[in-house]
Amino acid sequence: MKIQKREMKTERRGRPKKQVEIATFDSTKVKLLRGNDLAFNESLFVPLKTNTEIDLILSTDGGLMPGISIMIAGGPGSGKSTLVLDMLSKFTMQGLKCLLVQGEMDQIGHYKYCRRMPSFGCIQTLFLKDHMDDLKETVEHVFNLGYDVIGVDSIAEILDMYKDQNGGTSKQAESWFLKLQDETKKGSKVERSKDGLERSLHFEKNRDCDKDFKVFFSIYKEGVHYSFELEKED
Repeated sequence: MKIQKREMKTERRGRPKKQVEIATFDSTKVKLLRGNDLAFNESLFVPLKTNTEIDLILSTDGGLMPGISIMIAGGPGSGKSTLVLDMLSKFTMQGLKCLLVQGEMDQIGHYKYCRRMPSFGCIQTLFLKDHMDDLKETVEHVFNLGYDVIGVDSIAEILDMYKDQNGGTSKQAESWFLKLQDETKKGSKVERSKDGLERSLHFEKNRDCDKDFKVFFSIYKEGVHYSFELEKED
């Protein structure tokens, strides 16, 4: 009796290879411009003033320049939220259209904060925790309502909420948020001394200002109070 062996051919299974589309470069779309060729509305060069010492480090002209983004960084309890709210309240009381996108606090927490700092109560506020099911659409909507100044507290909270709703990576969430605003050109840092008594703000990058000041601020008597000194050279 003969036993014949049959050779079995196995097929490799797996995901099909992705086809990579190679974009062609169109040299006709390259634009070369001179500064004399550029033109912008003059309102972009009129600073928004808080009328406090902080204006000195916001720009050379004194105040927050329109059409820019500022990121304020610092440790817990350093005063980041208080600085943002103080600026928004001062702008609002001058008649500017301002919005606070609140991701850190819910309505009760924000109400308690406004009781402590009454001047903050005038700021129009969007509470993101009320819009967890449509966060992306809500944020995109309010960013297109023509506000003069929008403060976000905090970007980290918005990105986490975006990923919870839409999935994806941190990079995708950051790309979405950056598309909502102009290119970030400024970065400031809030510091608090080890004993907790001294708070200060200084810019690590600010092309709109030629001054190297550190602004000190304190929070007492239902308000924020500022003072400044020139950074000492090594």
